Amino acid sequence: MGQGKKTVIGTLQEGLAALDKKLEQLKKLEAQARGSWTTWHHRYKKAVSELRHLTRHGTKREKAIHAVIDTFEQKDPELTRRRDELREQLAEEQRNRDTLKRELDRVMDAEKARCALNDEIVNQVFALNETLVQASRAREGYVTSHVFPHLFDAKGRLRTQVTFTSTDGRRRVMARVNTITIVDHDLALHALDQIDIFKARVRPDPANTDTAVQMLFDLTDKLLVQRASFKVGPDLYRFLRLDLDPMIFPELVVAQNLLKQSIRSEKTEKYIRLWARANILDNFKPVRQS
Repeated sequence: MGQGKKTVIGTLQEGLAALDKKLEQLKKLEAQARGSWTTWHHRYKKAVSELRHLTRHGTKREKAIHAVIDTFEQKDPELTRRRDELREQLAEEQRNRDTLKRELDRVMDAEKARCALNDEIVNQVFALNETLVQASRAREGYVTSHVFPHLFDAKGRLRTQVTFTSTDGRRRVMARVNTITIVDHDLALHALDQIDIFKARVRPDPANTDTAVQMLFDLTDKLLVQRASFKVGPDLYRFLRLDLDPMIFPELVVAQNLLKQSIRSEKTEKYIRLWARANILDNFKPVRQS
């Protein structure tokens, strides 16, 4: 139950309890007023009856009977008014209570419906999540035992990927292995030192810049990034593929060799990708896996 609903329901319940208490008090007061009027009315009727049957007049008995009749006639308007007012108050408060009770019932029904909907949502999501978890575990278990072993070739070397395509050519499972490139820090530093020596030796003349030399200057600026733990920059492999003359660029050739030695690839996470197509003439499209 939400905090807002608690406040509304609590307020209505408190109001209903207050009305019930007020109604009990009014019922007692109305019963007392009705009882007073009834008592005096009975006395009045008895006195009238006795007076009608009196045979002797001027007696103390006759005076007592007239006193009862006179007193009732004096009290009757006030007693009646008090009784009727309390009856009206009682009826009004009863109507108020009925209205408040209907509102409380409506709010509680709405709250029950909201709670039922919340429970349904929670139960459904948990159930679907459990189904997903079980299916994921089953898939991972099967892939681990039946698919990933094919990533190793006959000599036990780990392939980058292996692909399985259905006989009809419409579905494909591709198992892959992530690779990361690691740069040996010391070798990379030596390579950068050689590049710095090269730049100091053949720094181009701004007035007469050799295009090839300028290209090498620009290229070697972006070979590696982060000197604390080197990461491969955007132009490293382009630089490593250059066919450099060791007589003209001895420092860069040494840097190439050092960088080639510094780089190694490591296999990391294994995963699968699913592909499908409507027919064999279409291109494969990725299939959602979660």
